[in-house]
Amino acid sequence: MAVVLLAENESGAMQEAARTIVRATGEAVEEPVRLSWTPTALGERKLTLRVEPQEGEVILANNELSTFVEVIDGGLRVLYLEGALRVEQRFLRRVLAASPDMQVDFEWIDASRRDRWPVDLSRRLTADYDVFLIGDLDASALRPEDQRAMLEKVNAGAGLGLLGGFHAFEAGGWASSALGPAMPFEQDRLARQPLGEPVRPGLHVQGSLRMVPDPRFGNVSILRLGTTDEDIRAAWEGMPTLEGASRLGRLLPTTKTLASATDGTPLLVAREYGEGRVLAYAADSTWRWVMQGAGDQHRRFWRQLVLWLARQDDAEQDTLWVRLAQRRISPGTPLPFDTGLTRPDGSAQPGVVLEATVVAPDGQRRPVRVGRQGETFSGLIVDCAEPGDWKLVVKATKPGDATPRERSARFTVFRQDLELANPRANPLLMRQLAEATSGGVRLPEEVPAIFEEIAARPPTFESTEQWSYSPWDTWPMFLLMAACLGSEWFLRKRWGLV
Repeated sequence: MAVVLLAENESGAMQEAARTIVRATGEAVEEPVRLSWTPTALGERKLTLRVEPQEGEVILANNELSTFVEVIDGGLRVLYLEGALRVEQRFLRRVLAASPDMQVDFEWIDASRRDRWPVDLSRRLTADYDVFLIGDLDASALRPEDQRAMLEKVNAGAGLGLLGGFHAFEAGGWASSALGPAMPFEQDRLARQPLGEPVRPGLHVQGSLRMVPDPRFGNVSILRLGTTDEDIRAAWEGMPTLEGASRLGRLLPTTKTLASATDGTPLLVAREYGEGRVLAYAADSTWRWVMQGAGDQHRRFWRQLVLWLARQDDAEQDTLWVRLAQRRISPGTPLPFDTGLTRPDGSAQPGVVLEATVVAPDGQRRPVRVGRQGETFSGLIVDCAEPGDWKLVVKATKPGDATPRERSARFTVFRQDLELANPRANPLLMRQLAEATSGGVRLPEEVPAIFEEIAARPPTFESTEQWSYSPWDTWPMFLLMAACLGSEWFLRKRWGLV
């Protein structure tokens, strides 16, 4: 059977984008289908996957499936390589995945399977990544040719971020690897942390560390957690402390220290390599910020760090965004959504007023209530009973802005007919129902024998009656108890016991 992918063009018409032939291997078998489509314009686009009708097919309503995708400008692709499934990577991936303009591809390179090292990343590196993040990973985990490919991309303008860990920096041998020319620190073979051996304490800084911007080079977008220098300094001084850090070793003369601990230990350093930016962050416990009430600062820090690596830290325009919980719902299902107006640094625009409207397939419009949830807004779309394409329109007006910004997001209410969705009989389900109700399953050729069995069976009638008997609530028992009590009183009176 032919499977067709239809994509919406700039004029709103659906046109064929890809096609493939699927051959079924059996009845009621799911066959995976993979089709690709490359958008040529920005904006929201509708995609429909359609199966062409087959000869004799009765139900056609379940032959297609539609959804919507958002094609954005300036989206970032991030490749995150990690050698340990630690707490830090989970929080980092979550905060980056929440950014609508960032796509994070995560690759876990398990150290317990280092007998298969170095891993082959050649297929991964064919993609145009804007930023590479390397976590707690030894340099021997990657092939030299893959490291050279990453080095060329950094030299051409991609960003490279190194994160702290037991095998980070020179503990993992990165300065002496094929990626070494881009490192912000010098080679030090004595700082190597052998795999599978106890952690060398001299390679790490122990205890609680408070991170503060460096007075010389700390005025970068990564560390801007406020509007003024005083606000930024106060924000960092009020941040929760970090639990230890990796030692960066001897820094190159061209390396700048962006942030350090209060005792002067470098924590965040950066340099430029060719057209790209390279950054090393010695800590691996920023998740503590989230757990101690600084989740917004944690999100801003990591978002601004990635934007700085990608050289997109100088954007000046606010962004109005709308995020639907789903793009496909059944009739009558409530649909939650989130929206907001954010600054280029990822913080919320204060004083903004948002209005939301939902547009039905027939063009009718009705308002949707929007409420503030922290620094964002949320709402709930209800009473979407008519199948078809619906649209949510959000308008944002900030103080001093005469023209409101507008953003829309579409979703589909699909037709749902559970009875006709699968017109084929299900013999297995029918057998289970018969056996569960003390019935049976007979073949069609057994019908004459069934009638003969019914005719030969004498008619019977069964009646079930339930009753219970208790001697305690009868008159004889009452009289017996009264006689016993009266006799007891008479004897006690006669014997002078009362």
